[in-house]
Amino acid sequence: MQATAVLPQLLDIRDKVVRPVADAQRMELLPASAISAPPMVLLLGNHSSGKSSLINHLMARKVQRTGVAPTDDGFTVLMYGDDERTVDGSSLTTHPDLPFSELTRFGPGLVQHMSGQFLNNELLKQVRLIDSPGMIDASGSGSERLYDFISVIRWFAEQCDLILLFFDPEKPGTTGETIATLTEALSGVDHKLRIVMNKMDLFDGIRDFARTYGALCWNLSRSLQTKDLPHIYTTVIPELVREDCLLPLDGFAAALLELEQYINNLPRNRLDTVISGTINECQSLYVRCQVTEYLRNKVKTTRLNGYATAGLFALIGIFYIGLTAFADEAFTRSHLIVGLASFILFLVSIWISNKLALWTEHKGINQLDDTFHAAFAGELANRGLADDLLHTWSNARDGLAKILVVDGLHGLKKVPKRKMKKLRTLIDTELPKLRQ
Repeated sequence: MQATAVLPQLLDIRDKVVRPVADAQRMELLPASAISAPPMVLLLGNHSSGKSSLINHLMARKVQRTGVAPTDDGFTVLMYGDDERTVDGSSLTTHPDLPFSELTRFGPGLVQHMSGQFLNNELLKQVRLIDSPGMIDASGSGSERLYDFISVIRWFAEQCDLILLFFDPEKPGTTGETIATLTEALSGVDHKLRIVMNKMDLFDGIRDFARTYGALCWNLSRSLQTKDLPHIYTTVIPELVREDCLLPLDGFAAALLELEQYINNLPRNRLDTVISGTINECQSLYVRCQVTEYLRNKVKTTRLNGYATAGLFALIGIFYIGLTAFADEAFTRSHLIVGLASFILFLVSIWISNKLALWTEHKGINQLDDTFHAAFAGELANRGLADDLLHTWSNARDGLAKILVVDGLHGLKKVPKRKMKKLRTLIDTELPKLRQ
């Protein structure tokens, strides 16, 4: 099946199968614009690591400022546009055709530090580039930002198709925000990560290069949580090469061409990323539904048990009075006391059962992790499934908890079993089949 046919089919599945369940769970899905959008490339790195220089090279013109000192403290989204213009963060996050509305949840501190550039450039017809503020390699520097930098990077990393992490050859270490980015923001999405060590013309010889390259690999191996290091592009921007360069640059120029080719091929690989993102959404939605329905059933069982006890008391009273009538005995004061006691016990049992049901609900919400473990006890016992399931829960938990704490179970509609079964079939069969 052609990719052009798969994308409409995927959007149709999301609208007809996934969205009704998501609406019942009040879970926000990525907008259709994020599915149909061109692939995105996220550029990360310290100040003066070469992010803006690469962008200018790819654009074949100067669109981003460069320099040794920090030149930008915000995120810049470079997109295609016939009419070239710059828009602020508010316009960027409220544009109906752009997939950035969710970024408003990180607060005005981020929105004020975002901008978008529409450029008439052929490459931007195929991809979008996200330039990020230089990472601060100082302990405790996160408090200097007006938003949660690591969480924002995490959001972009999940949406992007390629993550380029730049290192300055003069500072190949990994400290401060760089370590937090590698260990937290990029955890689980490191298959998208590529390393770029730019400015190879700064080295005085091959030994100087080898020593720096080795230091970078060593620092990365201590920070990344994977066995294999990401591919490292050692590049040089031809138009920025210093005149007195002592190192042969043919191999580094070839690495730059390889990186450019990889970026040019991203649209071809975009569909697989979109399908993976949809599967992740469906998995989070499925886990939320299962936890919600488990807790709902537990509350229902508690209430029904109480009602059963109340019914038993009522039956005892009715049986006793009926037996008296059947025996043709006179209705005495003792019969009245038994009947009244049975009625009072019936009402008390109803009241207690409702209170117990409410307590069960509150306990399940306040101890949501325990509820999750109980709902998926069988799957979590399987070590092959446990890690992925726990990762899915970590993504789904906060959104579900926020709704349950405020509105309780009444804030979420019950999802029929047939819809849950259909969602499971999507995850296991139909969506993976679209990859073919």
